[in-house]
Amino acid sequence: MIIKRYLVCFLLMMISFSSQAEIPFFKTLQVDRENKNLRINVLFQDQSGFIWAGTDHGLYTYDGFVFEKIIRDTGSVQMNISCIAEDQKGALIVGTEDGIIFRRTHERFHILPFRTKGPVRSIVDMGEFGLWVASYGDGIYSLKENNWNKISGIADNFIYSLVKHPSGKVFAGTDIGMIVFDINNGKITSKLIDSNLGLPDNLVRIIKNYDENSVILGFQEKGIAIYNIKQGTFSVPAKAQNWTYGPVDCMAMLQNEYWIGTEGIGIVDFEFNGDRRLRNFNRANGFAYTKIYDLMKDREGNIWVSADNKLLISPGEKVEIIHENVKYSFDSIQAITSDADGYIWFSTKNGLFRYNYTAPENQNLKKFDVLKKKNLHIVSLFEDDWGFLWIGTFDDGLYRLNTLNGEVMSFGAKNGLANANVISISGHDNKLWLATLGGIISCDIIEDQKNPGKLYYKFSRPDDFSDPGEVFVYNVFIDSKNRVWFGTDGKGISVFNNGKFKNYTDFDNGRGKVVYSITEDKSGNIWFSTLSHGIYRFDGKNFKNIGIKEGLRELEISGITTDNSGNIVVVHSRGIDVINPRNFEMEYIGAEAGLENIDCDLNSLTTDRKGNIWVGSQKGLIRFYNYKEGVSKYPLTNIRKIYTFMKPGKGIRDSVFKYNQNQISIEFIGLWFNNPEAVVYRYRLFGYSDQWLITHDRIVTFPNLPPGNYKFELEASNNNRFVNPYTASYSFKIKKPIWKEFWFLLFAFLLLAALVFVIVRDRERRWRHFESIEKEKMEYQYETLKSQINPHFLFNSFNTLITIIDDDKDKAIDYVETLSDYFRSMLQYRDMDTITLKEELIIVNSYFYLQQKRYGKYVDLQIDIPDSWLYQYRVPPLSIQLLIENCIKHNAVSHETPLYINVIASDRETILINNNLNPKKQSDPSTGIGLENIINRFKILSNQEVYISKNDEIFTVEIPLIPA
Repeated sequence: MIIKRYLVCFLLMMISFSSQAEIPFFKTLQVDRENKNLRINVLFQDQSGFIWAGTDHGLYTYDGFVFEKIIRDTGSVQMNISCIAEDQKGALIVGTEDGIIFRRTHERFHILPFRTKGPVRSIVDMGEFGLWVASYGDGIYSLKENNWNKISGIADNFIYSLVKHPSGKVFAGTDIGMIVFDINNGKITSKLIDSNLGLPDNLVRIIKNYDENSVILGFQEKGIAIYNIKQGTFSVPAKAQNWTYGPVDCMAMLQNEYWIGTEGIGIVDFEFNGDRRLRNFNRANGFAYTKIYDLMKDREGNIWVSADNKLLISPGEKVEIIHENVKYSFDSIQAITSDADGYIWFSTKNGLFRYNYTAPENQNLKKFDVLKKKNLHIVSLFEDDWGFLWIGTFDDGLYRLNTLNGEVMSFGAKNGLANANVISISGHDNKLWLATLGGIISCDIIEDQKNPGKLYYKFSRPDDFSDPGEVFVYNVFIDSKNRVWFGTDGKGISVFNNGKFKNYTDFDNGRGKVVYSITEDKSGNIWFSTLSHGIYRFDGKNFKNIGIKEGLRELEISGITTDNSGNIVVVHSRGIDVINPRNFEMEYIGAEAGLENIDCDLNSLTTDRKGNIWVGSQKGLIRFYNYKEGVSKYPLTNIRKIYTFMKPGKGIRDSVFKYNQNQISIEFIGLWFNNPEAVVYRYRLFGYSDQWLITHDRIVTFPNLPPGNYKFELEASNNNRFVNPYTASYSFKIKKPIWKEFWFLLFAFLLLAALVFVIVRDRERRWRHFESIEKEKMEYQYETLKSQINPHFLFNSFNTLITIIDDDKDKAIDYVETLSDYFRSMLQYRDMDTITLKEELIIVNSYFYLQQKRYGKYVDLQIDIPDSWLYQYRVPPLSIQLLIENCIKHNAVSHETPLYINVIASDRETILINNNLNPKKQSDPSTGIGLENIINRFKILSNQEVYISKNDEIFTVEIPLIPA
């Protein structure tokens, strides 16, 4: 018991102080490290979510990580950007002080062929009426279908601001008043409204849309005014009527406030909803800048401020930190509550304070001394239905403060208060409930019937709450059904309903036995925080745990409550987590809003009547207001670049890649300026895999993708949960190699079929050719053999031999050997298709030798063939021999008719075999092969013709030669 008691005391007293002024949190961004004095003239957020900063030295874009310079100074021309806008197609339009106008198409800027004679101040897309460009000194021009036309008839050419209202009217602020444009039936008319018609100041520097019926104007001297379009009247907010802040240069509309940038006195905060307060953020209260060039609210609700030569980003009215006023510092806040009048009550080690955040700084804080007691450790505060403030202490019992007269009543053991450590207080009607370190204590408020307004208090312990003396109770909460919930140490969560207690102890395997803080959502579900196990939602039947894996950033929770939109607000050391109870979406507010290491006491938070949540922390008072509408809760996902093999140059418009460009890298970003480092991505590639993959990288690579159609989908989350996120997609195709295309395959198939057909046909042709050769060869072999061994040849050869034997025995032997060689060669070469010319001439010489022995000098053979041809060319075997044989066979050979045969090489690389004509009266028997066989063989073997010529004197046969 003693250890637990001191542990609770330690938890309740752990508070430290960190300096912070009574202004919203501002974070400084460095646009260009090389030019730290860069002046930002204009800020803009495009449809894709990127931030654009127009400076006095060019145009920059920002993605949450780096600023990239897009338009640079060129030579002697200084690109002093004065205006940024976007047309309805999403093309960015940029104007400069020199009247130059840029348009961004396909991710590149090009200069339009038109230049105003004065600085470009505003650009508005008027739809069918073109793009309106307002300049200071050169009036207003419209651009439609590449034609520039000056709008005539306007009262002043010196335009500061141009805005299109949802009503269709267009308003221009000038040096001499406000010009109102009407467009009816395609005709533009304009009207000047000046001081004669109620305008507070003729020099109108800025105009912004205010609501569906009004615009708000900023002046040179008179501050601001609201113009009602339907009524045609002006109104000046009460707190802005005595304007002392100088010229108005810019304005940005928040959910409840207008931030107004001034010429030299910082930012003026005009609250148009709620208390309609007017504050000034200046050097006197910690805002170190004077000249405000531009203000812009982004899609996340952040406010971007161009101040002096700095760029700032702020959560705006969403988070405000107050740590001191002119008298006191707000440190070591231990307990906090709000009352029915909108005051915030809190306690520190220095006492009890009441804070009025709408009052001037020197009047917003009042200290209350409770019994003048020093070191009173106040740990709980509560205002009852009678308007009294109840003060729970650690070890000093309970006090009741009359906030009107300062009267204090104390309650202790003698009054029936069983435990002096009152950790939490709540109540309704005539009953209070106290959570103490000794259990639950109830207090009945009894009004004296004889003295109305006089109250008596009766303290008691519920009889049926198990072992109340041993139970630490940390929190008491009354829900919308008047059920009373208690968070205990060791016995879970308990509820008192219809006079009975019910304990929930063993849910989730007993992990939720220590409960610190309780709240209720709009659906009646009960939410509570636990020791080291996050928070739980109880719907009356089931308990659902929300921990780290569900998106909660911390498990050690200081307190939970419900915001003005019904979301569950969870406070811990790293800041605030906001949970949508319908879908469990998470939103984080942390270091980017100045909320870091904000160690808080248990349950040191409250909600005021306007929906502001107040947290007591080591940084002082934290006011949190969650935007109901007009802001995005999710990162805006963009696909930026496409690479093949990490080579730059591909844009997202490229969608068809070659088969060898199949390593695709996709660069992307989820724009979340609140905390860009917290963004996590999931992606999938249809056609490759349908599974989502998680990554913190901003580029993914798909190697070796096969040919096909693909669709890349990307989602981003700022809380590791992807609930209703924006989805970006990119479709592309990797073409098949040409040899895998259908038409190519069809062509290849047809070509292959044709090739097979040709091969088969050629094979058949060659087979028939081969068969022809073989047939010719066999016929030749047969006929040649038959001719050489026919009786006439043998008879003539033997007769010649007998004659030689009688005359000369040696010549007879030589003759027999030559005859033998002749027959041997015939048998040797008869199976060959071709033989060399040398081999053929050997046969010819042998044959002629045999014939010359028969005919003697009456037959003559002359051979004139170059030696180089002998092995260079081939002929069918016995072809020349047969032709010489035909010469002898068909011509008479005698003393009176000698036969002259010539075998001569021609210039056409052919051989001519000719002889003189002396036909026999009766020819020798023919073999039937002769010239026809020779002609066929040459045609088959060489596809060349044999030419035959004849005249009265000479018979010639020209045969081709076959290269060896």
